[in-house]
Amino acid sequence: MPLDINIHEVDSISILEVTGAIVCDSVPDLRNEVRQLLAMGKKNFLLNLEHVSSIDEFGLGCLVAVCASAAAAKGSAKFLRPSSALKGCAARLLIPVYLGEMYEDESEALASFKQSRHGRWHTLPRTSI
Repeated sequence: MPLDINIHEVDSISILEVTGAIVCDSVPDLRNEVRQLLAMGKKNFLLNLEHVSSIDEFGLGCLVAVCASAAAAKGSAKFLRPSSALKGCAARLLIPVYLGEMYEDESEALASFKQSRHGRWHTLPRTSI
């Protein structure tokens, strides 16, 4: 299943609705979307992962890179409704902590951007997505 990414904005937060599999072949699609948003000056991202059917270690690495890239831009990336596929892959690889904040409720996730000026990733080394 190809990766489908629909983007809309709420209060200067780019919401990426991701559908499909975030795997080796589709990672460049997600990276390119985030790069374009960063180039436009966008720095806060909420990735809705509810409809992610599967994810592999490349996809998980891409999500970590999104967090780091957002932080390098003095923003943050957060996740909405992470799928069971994402939770399972993160647990198997023992890195769920690197994925930052995860929410089940969109309004709560959006409000969380107002509560902090910078994401948890502001101390990470600069990483290019």
